[in-house]
Amino acid sequence: MAEAMLVEADTYDYEVYDDDDNPLPGFLDEMRAIARRVLGPDAEAGFMEFFFG
Repeated sequence: MAEAMLVEADTYDYEVYDDDDNPLPGFLDEMRAIARRVLGPDAEAGFMEFFFG
């Protein structure tokens, strides 16, 4: 999942929340895609819930 950390750093410069402290929809979409590809579709939801509640 290092790829997810690189996306957060390189693409978003760690600015992944809006002014109301909600994760940016585009960032979440990218995280879902990475999680699905790396962990598989069965683990994607658990990953997202754990990290983004």
